[in-house]
Order: sequence, then structure tokens, then C-alpha cells
Amino acid sequence: MLAETIRELREELMKEGEINAKKRILIKQLAIKYGLSEEEKDRIQSVQKLWMLDVALDTVITGEDKYGVLKKLNQDRINIKTYFYINAVVLPLSSRSG
Repeated sequence: MLAETIRELREELMKEGEINAKKRILIKQLAIKYGLSEEEKDRIQSVQKLWMLDVALDTVITGEDKYGVLKKLNQDRINIKTYFYINAVVLPLSSRSG
């Protein structure tokens, strides 16, 4: 029982660490590319869903401005199936064309 509790706590801490790392990366990339206000940084810091940060990080590369990236963080109702389809099917196919 104790071992399982420790394992669950470890997994939770690892996920939290990954979320925090992605937030730092997203803030850094957007700040370098476009500049960020404190309000925009706070918006990124408030995100707790790993997949939303992944979508936003992808959009830094493919988007045209920071507002498109930040908009992804507001789409709490984004279809997660679409996100996984893009990552599992579309991106691998597009990497083959280069």
C-alpha cells in the first residue's frame, strides 16, 4: 500500500514538473519571438492541462502571431481527438515530405 502511494505521488510530481517545464518553454519562446505582457505570462502560468501546453507549443512554430498561440490556451473545449489525430497522423506525414 505504501509503495503504491509513493508511486502515485511520484507520477503526480513528474507530471507537475513536466507541466511547469512546458510553461517555462512556452513563455520563453513567446517572449523571444513576440514579447509578452505580465498578464499573458500569468495566463500561461494558469494552464494546468499538459495537452493544452503541447498545442500552444506546436502553434508557436506554425502560428503567425502570439495571439493565435494564446487563443489555443483559451480553447478549453478543444476536441482532444483532433489534437491526438494531428500529433499521431498529420505531423508524422508532414515530416516525410521534407
